Amino acid sequence: MVAEASNGLEALDLIEKFKPDVAVLDIQMPKMSGIDVTRWIRKQSLPTGVLVLTAYDDEPYVQAVLRAGANGYVLKTAEPQAIVESVKDVFNGKSVLDSTLALKL
Repeated sequence: MVAEASNGLEALDLIEKFKPDVAVLDIQMPKMSGIDVTRWIRKQSLPTGVLVLTAYDDEPYVQAVLRAGANGYVLKTAEPQAIVESVKDVFNGKSVLDSTLALKL
């Protein structure tokens, strides 16, 4: 881990400064949503992978995040090892979708 942001705008600054391999974002963040941060990353053509780690399992959120360009979507209820594996998968260029969401979609 290279940095931790307390809100979406701070996340933008830190992503721009450190250019991480993977950014782990939530959907609901103060000042700017994870969806908007993801759109910004993609608009800047940064090579940063995006993994959304959230409590929201509603289909509209999943669709919005994936349309914005996220590489993965994992629920906070996932086992810690599954979250670690998801970060590794995004780092390795794979797409990730929480198994409980895959069944709903």
